[in-house]
Amino acid sequence: MSSRRFLGVVFVLLMQSLPGSPSARAGRAAVSGCASHDLAAFNLVEKHGEDQSLPAEVVVEAAMKLLDARVACRDGRAAEAIAIYADLNARLAATAGHR
Repeated sequence: MSSRRFLGVVFVLLMQSLPGSPSARAGRAAVSGCASHDLAAFNLVEKHGEDQSLPAEVVVEAAMKLLDARVACRDGRAAEAIAIYADLNARLAATAGHR
């Protein structure tokens, strides 16, 4: 599978787990604290994916970390999720800074 198609699949999965999706509505109280962190991380991952400013593997790994954070939020582990978001943002910034 081409990296472009793979990225497309990853982003479809990300879109299905957005805060407005049915599965996410169930844990609305837990995820409300994560919303701003999620939006910032999602925008950063999306920007690097669209710009192709980082290798596809790095963007895919970041997208998977974003999903991990969303699952943690949905499960009520907001502190863990926020730590994942912070680490994700730092890693993307560091990786982009080395290019």
